[in-house]
Amino acid sequence: MKQNTHPQYDVVTLTCSNCSATFTVGTTATKGFSVALCSQCHPAYTGAQSIIDTANRVSKFMERQKKAEQMRTGKK
Repeated sequence: MKQNTHPQYDVVTLTCSNCSATFTVGTTATKGFSVALCSQCHPAYTGAQSIIDTANRVSKFMERQKKAEQMRTGKK
């Protein structure tokens, strides 16, 4: 086998941006990194529904729905 062909495997700290929980994971990354959701706050694991509004997408969607409803009721 060739020597020095595989990257260095290290243990780094992973941080959840939503709930600020930290985990140690094995990776080839050289420094720690963050994720948007982790197993402590993800709705699939917790069973609780939560809306994470990135760049106001949910509020923009709700505004479009309201305008569409007004258009439908105004035309009838």
